[in-house]
Amino acid sequence: MVRMGKSKEGEVQNGLQANGLNSKPKDDCGKKSILASGYTQEKRLLEICSVVIAISLMLVYTFQLIANSRNSSFSSIAVAVFLGILTADFASGLVHWGADSWGSIDLPIVGKAFIRPFREHHVDPTAITRHDLIETNGDNCLLVILPLLFQTYKYVSYPTAVLDNTFLWDVYVYALAIFVTLTNQIHKWSHTYFGLPKWVTFLQDWHIILPKKASQNPSCCTS
Repeated sequence: MVRMGKSKEGEVQNGLQANGLNSKPKDDCGKKSILASGYTQEKRLLEICSVVIAISLMLVYTFQLIANSRNSSFSSIAVAVFLGILTADFASGLVHWGADSWGSIDLPIVGKAFIRPFREHHVDPTAITRHDLIETNGDNCLLVILPLLFQTYKYVSYPTAVLDNTFLWDVYVYALAIFVTLTNQIHKWSHTYFGLPKWVTFLQDWHIILPKKASQNPSCCTS
């Protein structure tokens, strides 16, 4: 094994410290502060726009599906919804693993916008409980905007025969978009140990959604 001299090793450590998160800060509070400081006003504005646009498109898409549901049975719709939920669950786990394991917050665009929240959650699991509706759900709302735009356009431009043939697929996409959007909110509830609505705790107790996580080490930094 090749050993580097102390001076060279010091240069490497200084370089790592310069990158902030590619090194190990003096303590967890230091790392938490660095990650939390990456939430900028520009990111906040993007999240607000994403939430407003995504919710608006979901409402329009909901009414479009209801208006075109005449030829499908309840059981087939239920299966399409269930498959959409399963896909959202698998995809969210895959994305979570990828963001924890690959890349850096120094990457252009995706680093601070998407990887940073996952890294923050890794070092401070309860940080998500201090995020409001916008910060919790903004990124996921951004992800579903393009698919929802296409689907709403489809229902105002495609012939009825095509819409009838693809209706169950459209229900699947609808359920997938809804539950991708809710992924972070459900994750937030799993780290929230008091004050949840009874219907949320009921779903958690029956493992319909992610149950409460075991208590993590509390944040060492308070504001």
